[in-house]
Amino acid sequence: MPPWSNAEFVDKAAELGYEGIDIRCTTGGNISTDASEAEIDDVLKTFAAKNIQIASLLGYQKRGNGKEPVDWNAVEADLVANARLAQRMGNLPFRITVGYADPSTTRAEYLANLGEATKTAMREVPSVSFMVQNHAGSSSAGELGALVEKVNDPRFRLGFSPDHCYEEGEDPVEMAARYAPVTQQLHIADRVKTEDGHYKACWIGDGIEPHGKILETLAARGFDGWVSLKWERGADMPLGDTLLPHYVTYIKSLGIPALAR
Repeated sequence: MPPWSNAEFVDKAAELGYEGIDIRCTTGGNISTDASEAEIDDVLKTFAAKNIQIASLLGYQKRGNGKEPVDWNAVEADLVANARLAQRMGNLPFRITVGYADPSTTRAEYLANLGEATKTAMREVPSVSFMVQNHAGSSSAGELGALVEKVNDPRFRLGFSPDHCYEEGEDPVEMAARYAPVTQQLHIADRVKTEDGHYKACWIGDGIEPHGKILETLAARGFDGWVSLKWERGADMPLGDTLLPHYVTYIKSLGIPALAR
């Protein structure tokens, strides 16, 4: 996205008919864990002034780079700090960045440890909910859906990114059907298959992603969460602001009654 202020994001969202925004929780982002009460109050008032909701706080802290062992004590402390910020902002849901397991362990062991770290944060700040979002190379939708089911706590949910299913060999419609009951948020992007058999980001609506079928599948199984634009970066891709008006038109064109307003 362009380097807009919170007020500029809110103004654009209101102008185009968006109901909410996911905001980046990191140093230099929309808000950070060391924000003062005055800064938090300013953010909340900026959104409320245009009747734009904060859909979730998106965490961008590292949780494992795939090289060094993960410091799980540090991960737990960071999750608790972010949960306390979310609590100060009205108990907003917080999205946990899922990192990478180092070569000495497995992805399954990594995700099990992440689940335990999340349970610690939920005990420390019980009023805040968390979600984990699938991302090719670090965590599949099936793995995270299974983790959420295993933790078995309504405060721990799945943020579903169907476009990341392909690299993990998953059918996004099957994943939607399987994990609709534990899905908190749907993140929409699009992909095209490349000559080498991989998948790259493309203009939403020009790729292979069956967004309408995914939305219908989720809705039929009780999903009633946010449907969010997730603009993927790429060398030949414009900034996300170019897509903002197109996304509204595209979503309405899918003909899903609940999204047509």
